[in-house]
Amino acid sequence: MFTSILLGSFCLIALSACGGKNDSSAPQNEKITIKEQVFQKLEDEGKLPKFERTDSILGIDKDQNGIRDDIDAHIEQKYKDELEKKAVQQFARNSQQKMAVNLENEVELQASSHEADRATTCVYKTFKSNPNIDASDVIDEIGNMTTNTKKRLQAYYKYSDALDGFVFTIPQRDYCDE
Repeated sequence: MFTSILLGSFCLIALSACGGKNDSSAPQNEKITIKEQVFQKLEDEGKLPKFERTDSILGIDKDQNGIRDDIDAHIEQKYKDELEKKAVQQFARNSQQKMAVNLENEVELQASSHEADRATTCVYKTFKSNPNIDASDVIDEIGNMTTNTKKRLQAYYKYSDALDGFVFTIPQRDYCDE
C-alpha cells in the first residue's frame, strides 16, 4: 500500500513538473531570480564588487570601449598581467556585444559567433601558462557578471537559442585582438 501511494505521488509530481508550453519559462525565470539574489548577497558581504543593475541590457559604458564600466573596473583591479587583462577585456567586450546582436540576421549571428570563438580561445590560450588561474573560471566569472540581471540573462538565452543549429570552429590563429 505504501509503495502504491509513494509511486502515485511521484507520478503526480513528475507530471505536474512537465507543465505545458506556457510554463516553459518558469524554471528559467526561477534560476534568474536565484542568481540575482546570490549576486546581491555576495555584494552585500563584500565578496564581489557592486555591479550595475540598470534596466538596460548593455548597461553603462561611459568610455564606449564595449565593456560595461563596472566589469571594466573589476578587470582592471583583478588582472595585473597585461596580456591576461587584454584577453579578459576581449572576452568581456564580446560577451556584452552578444546581447545586442540582431537575432534575425544570420550573417550578424555567424560573425558574432566567430568573434565569441576567438575571444574564448584567446582566454584559454593566454591563461594556459598561468597555473594559478583556470581559464574556464575566467569565462564563467565574466559571463556571470555580464548577465547579472534578469533582462540581460534573458537576452543571452535568446542569443544562445538563435545559434541553435549553427556549426562552430575553433580558431587556429589570430584569436587574440592584440
